[in-house]
Amino acid sequence: MQRSIHHRVVTSVGSVLLGAAAALAGPTSYQRPLSDFLSRQGTTTVQTAPVPDYLAWTDPADGVMIAVDYAGIANAWTQTQSGGAVSYGTTISGRVIERPLADGRAEVQIIIHAQNALSYVVAFDAVNGPDYSDVRFGSLAPDALASGDAALGDCDFQIRIINTAPHAPLPDLFDAFVLGNADPRVGLEFISFNARADGTLHAGAIQGVPDGTPGQAATAQVGIFTNGFHGAVGDGFPVERVDLSVAH
Repeated sequence: MQRSIHHRVVTSVGSVLLGAAAALAGPTSYQRPLSDFLSRQGTTTVQTAPVPDYLAWTDPADGVMIAVDYAGIANAWTQTQSGGAVSYGTTISGRVIERPLADGRAEVQIIIHAQNALSYVVAFDAVNGPDYSDVRFGSLAPDALASGDAALGDCDFQIRIINTAPHAPLPDLFDAFVLGNADPRVGLEFISFNARADGTLHAGAIQGVPDGTPGQAATAQVGIFTNGFHGAVGDGFPVERVDLSVAH
């Protein structure tokens, strides 16, 4: 995930996701509408104005950060700005599983699958954060709308949090866990994110590859936390990779 105000934010996918889902799907668990999650995202414009903020994912070793529109925020912004003339056809499916806890709070697992999600990769520095002027792959939403050159991808996203109470409003992930505005009773337990996108590589993406070359971006991220995540997490990421390659 972003560090500094962007601290790093996820797979043991297969068995981990299925096992975690099964653990929550006990007799005291129940499903909430996916809209309970989606409608709460994108409430700030601190990072990527004029487009609302959502989580992005870093690879500090390679100095890059990838964003994939897992909640349809960039697509909604694009539709609004274009008066409905432009849409990337982003679709989102998934589920929200909640389990009441003995302390009055609730454990919530959110599983998302997004398709045709706007994607981009920018340069990233562990001290200074992302450099949105140095785009390595795809285009940010305003530039994608202006140029018609949008990179689109599919992603699988899972997050497990402790929320304030059963049926309580779910947090905006960026506001809560990157800006550090989470209620003290809210905590992050587990997060994973996997994505692959097709689009255009730009200067600096891969040494010796010219700007405009068709390419692909992929990421695998896993974060495991035992305490609250309020904008200053330690390195809880055993996996955080972003890979760029030439399309074949």
